[in-house]
Amino acid sequence: EGQSPLDAVGGLVRAANLHTVIDVEWFAPALVDALCTDLAHPELFACGEHELLGHHKHISRVVPINLGGEKGVIGDLVLHDYEEAADAIYNFSQYHDEVTAFGRRQLLQNLCGKDAKKWRYRCSRQQALVFKSAPVRSVNGTIALIDATPALLQVWEGEEPADAVKAFCDRVGFSDD
Repeated sequence: EGQSPLDAVGGLVRAANLHTVIDVEWFAPALVDALCTDLAHPELFACGEHELLGHHKHISRVVPINLGGEKGVIGDLVLHDYEEAADAIYNFSQYHDEVTAFGRRQLLQNLCGKDAKKWRYRCSRQQALVFKSAPVRSVNGTIALIDATPALLQVWEGEEPADAVKAFCDRVGFSDD
């Protein structure tokens, strides 16, 4: 009691001497995230404010998006603590066709300008992460690893999904068969 869920899971992994075969830095947040999502209502369960627990984040900033003219404000762009601005902007644009690729770049430049450091969202990349898989299992059921870390398929904004899958398969050693 009184211990953060991440610390509790990390301690359990170390106590069971599993830290030699499991990447604790990946496993602990993934397990806590799964438990917070599947077993408890976010309003009732104190999962903590760790940056890796994505959907339990607090709102860092709300920006009304005003296109001016007849369109006016088309919605509020919500940025959460530790969220990448590029991801939030991309997700917003998926619901608002008026926000073009050019508009996304402008928003990113504005949000990640000189005042960005006073907020808790991130501005570390220009492209949005469009898709991120759960850990991928091989045909025999084992989790595919890259440097002792579970392999995750990621597709970036502007990347062809088929190319991302091919590159991922090459990287983890899955054959074309």
